[in-house]
Amino acid sequence: MLKEVKSLELNLMRLISEYQEANKEVALITVTSSEGINNCRVGDMMLVSAEGYVLAGSLCNELIEKKATYQGKVCINRGLSRKVQIKTEEGNAEIFINSFCNQDSLIIAGAGTVSHNIYKIARILGYRITIWIIDPTC
Repeated sequence: MLKEVKSLELNLMRLISEYQEANKEVALITVTSSEGINNCRVGDMMLVSAEGYVLAGSLCNELIEKKATYQGKVCINRGLSRKVQIKTEEGNAEIFINSFCNQDSLIIAGAGTVSHNIYKIARILGYRITIWIIDPTC
C-alpha cells in the first residue's frame, strides 16, 4: 500500500512538471483531514486543470471530488493556494489546494491613456490583467 501511495505521488509530481513545462496551470488537491466520511483518507490526492477537469488521482467520493474540483479551478483562476473545508451530510473533510500558476497578476485602476499603455506592456510580458474602471460620478 505504501509503495502505491509513493508511486501515485511521484506520478502526480511528474504530471505537474509536464504541465508547467507546457505553460499550463494545474492544482494539486490533498485531503488533510476527514471526519465521518467513509473511504476518505488523509493524503488522498487529485490533480485538476484550470478548466476544472480531473487529470489524475481521486478523492474519497464523488461529492467531495466535485466540490474540490470547483475549488481547485477557483484557486487557479485567482492564483492562490489555500485550505478549504468541505461539508457533506456524511461528515467534513479539509483539503489543501496547491495551485501551480504561471502568470503574475496586475490590477490597473482606471482606463485612461496611461492605463492603456500599461495594459499593452503588461500583456506583452504575460501578466494576468484586471482593469477597474472608476466611475467619477460615484
